[in-house]
Amino acid sequence: MKYFKILPLLLAGAMGACYEDKGSYDYAAIPEVQLENPIENASIMRGQVLTRTPDLKTLLKKTDRSTVDTTFNPDDYTYRWTAYRRTKGEMAPVELATTQNLDTNIYLPIHQDPYRVVYSVTSKATNVSREFMFNITITAGRFSSAWLYLTEEDDGTVDLMVRGTENQTNETILESGVLERSGFPYRGGGAKFVYYYSANGITPRIIVGTGEATGYIDKDNFEWNDTRMARFMMALPAAENYTFDKIVWLADAAPIHWIDSYGNIRPMGASAGIIYPYYNVLPPGMTGAGYDTVRMAPFVAGSNNFSVGQLVYDMKNKKMMTYKGSAGALTMNPDVLPPANQLQDHEIYHMQFYTSNRSSVVAKNLNDGKYYRYIYFGAVLQPGAEEITNGQLLDQARYFECDQPNGFFYTVIDNKLYAFRTNMNGTGTLREVRVTNRSNVTFDEITYLGRYWAITSTRPYVMLATYAGSKGSGKLYYLQPDPTEPLDVTIENEITDLDRVKSVSRF
Repeated sequence: MKYFKILPLLLAGAMGACYEDKGSYDYAAIPEVQLENPIENASIMRGQVLTRTPDLKTLLKKTDRSTVDTTFNPDDYTYRWTAYRRTKGEMAPVELATTQNLDTNIYLPIHQDPYRVVYSVTSKATNVSREFMFNITITAGRFSSAWLYLTEEDDGTVDLMVRGTENQTNETILESGVLERSGFPYRGGGAKFVYYYSANGITPRIIVGTGEATGYIDKDNFEWNDTRMARFMMALPAAENYTFDKIVWLADAAPIHWIDSYGNIRPMGASAGIIYPYYNVLPPGMTGAGYDTVRMAPFVAGSNNFSVGQLVYDMKNKKMMTYKGSAGALTMNPDVLPPANQLQDHEIYHMQFYTSNRSSVVAKNLNDGKYYRYIYFGAVLQPGAEEITNGQLLDQARYFECDQPNGFFYTVIDNKLYAFRTNMNGTGTLREVRVTNRSNVTFDEITYLGRYWAITSTRPYVMLATYAGSKGSGKLYYLQPDPTEPLDVTIENEITDLDRVKSVSRF
């Protein structure tokens, strides 16, 4: 027992031999970062800019425990703004910025609960951090209406730009990188289409088609998850990530047509959101013999009345058909037209509905080798087809469009915009358009030609996109045709700072 009592005394003596108290307590004061005022909480719409400018100061703690203010030197510190979900483990931390002040767009997912934001200020000299916290709530509905521009980079990478009026500020905002931020992984293979779809009971969605797959992001949050692929919208679920070239919808009650590059069309109920199987096999009752496969042209025209049916062209058997659908069950029924309306043995360049059940069809007659512009009223071919006397130019054309409501036909040849102009004698010619409200207009490389008229408040412009070869050099022109002269157009609006636009839609 005596042994255990002596040991602490020996240790104390050894320690005393190694340490000499000089009696000097003149240590350097330790700086501590503080805020003059707490950082205010915020409630913003997703994608809006959040600005916070913390008023920082440093206090020096003296040996007598008093403090003294000193000048805050921003260069002595590093900064980090990090967002966390309030419920632990629901979301990985998201770094918002690494600057002293916060002035950035916030793309956190919309959620009814607030996020906790931690603002860290770290001393470069000591690596000691001081953290300050505040809350932000992210709400939906940044844009009441917006244009959707699907873009394509040189390597075929696809993204989405959104341009619309911000609800709270009434400013026009251009938001880029939307598809990448959404998490959509199938962004390669080039841009096919963007299409906004909204129906009763269906969450509004922005459908995007690329060369790799077709899927959608939601309208308000601009987010994707792996259940938002086309295969999950099909009546018969399939494993593939289906690709489509375009979506065509003529009227509220008519089926929506999903068209692929093989000439197959999948119909979808306008209000059901379910994609039905291809109808590309004709039964004996229609062929008069055995079964026969068809290959549809990549166009749908005809009527805006689903009971009349939509025009499709069987490219295998070289004849025009219609097929009809019930808005409820969407049972598609191909209909063989009378021979006078079949437009047999033609090569179709373009066909499109434009107004009052009328459709424009531009085609080459394989029997006489000539090119014609045809007009259908519903499913009935109208008399008086016009020969396009220089129609061989269509073999060089890249884009086609028929304006609404005039029915003027436009195309892009040698990077110039052409219109079909009738000669009033049963013939017509393709001629370069004239921009009447601008002199010496020269378009950059044309990357898109289309129209948008499905929203009542939107004028039926012909839309022309160009690209000068570098990101941000793209433009979109809203062209208004003269109602009596297709060659004369005015530029009603010009949108700049875009990337290479390949498809346009809007909500």
